[in-house]
Amino acid sequence: MITKTYSDYRLIAPFFFYQLMVKHTSRLATKNDFRLSPNSLWKYAEYNIFKNNEKNYKQYKTYGKLFLKLCKYYKADSKVNLPLCRYAFCHSSNLIEWLDYFKPQKSHKYKTPLARFYDKLNLSHHENYEPENYDMYSIHNITEADFFYYYSEYGEELLEIENYLMNYIIEHAEYLILCMKNMYVDMQSLQNMVQEIYDNANLKSKYPPSLPFDFQLADVYEILTKCLDMGVKAKVEAALRICGKFGGDCS
Repeated sequence: MITKTYSDYRLIAPFFFYQLMVKHTSRLATKNDFRLSPNSLWKYAEYNIFKNNEKNYKQYKTYGKLFLKLCKYYKADSKVNLPLCRYAFCHSSNLIEWLDYFKPQKSHKYKTPLARFYDKLNLSHHENYEPENYDMYSIHNITEADFFYYYSEYGEELLEIENYLMNYIIEHAEYLILCMKNMYVDMQSLQNMVQEIYDNANLKSKYPPSLPFDFQLADVYEILTKCLDMGVKAKVEAALRICGKFGGDCS
């Protein structure tokens, strides 16, 4: 009745019903006189995507399938804006981050054409031929095989640390500026900065004690450069949007 009466709800029917089913599952199943408060549908949902308790990851997968099925159901409806629904899905919770990490081969199905375009852009700060003495393995004296072995053994714990450290670095943006300034210029300054982040963020209490210290520092450096990549990408995307808005040539 709502989507047939109000054109704005019809426009986003797949996302509207997705939010309704996910946020009010039990009420929909048990109450004959269910009444909806639309404001409750738009609150951002923060899911625990960094720790698998064998139930939540299965649930997230089900949520993703539900949304895709709803989009498929309304695909032929000219009054429904599917790109808008996908945009809303990606910005209403952090599930897209989970899908990007655990279902990368399918995550593009949830995104708008513009988001998929940005994913394909090479917006990294890295040089095409990164000097070997500035990669994380050389700086902290570990091998690539070691790095992948520890990630396979401590994957969930390291994901939690990555989330914590990214938030810390975002709050201390001066490290990103220093990293950009010293990248490919001063390796010793980079090493000192990684150690400073490790100490100030109290990461000794976060990493499993069985992980070698060199690996822990290498992981901090990897997360730091990942944050730098994200910052560079966000700046470029913002510039592209402004360019497009004013009709400029973005090539």
